[in-house]
Amino acid sequence: MLENDGSVKPKKYKLIIVKKDTEDQDIIGEAEINIAEYGNNIYQNLVLPLSNCQIDEKAYLEVALRGRPKDHAP
Repeated sequence: MLENDGSVKPKKYKLIIVKKDTEDQDIIGEAEINIAEYGNNIYQNLVLPLSNCQIDEKAYLEVALRGRPKDHAP
């Protein structure tokens, strides 16, 4: 994880993982992430444990994130 020198305030978000069928949407689980920990164009692979998951208590979401300065946003 990248070091935070104190200039970036934590921004925690809750990801809600949803299974979307043609008729229905079921929540699979939730994961929290602090996006203030990403930057400098470095990809980081994360394994985020899912809470409130009724399918599997050991379920997780695996993602790769890269932070970029706002002036480089598409």
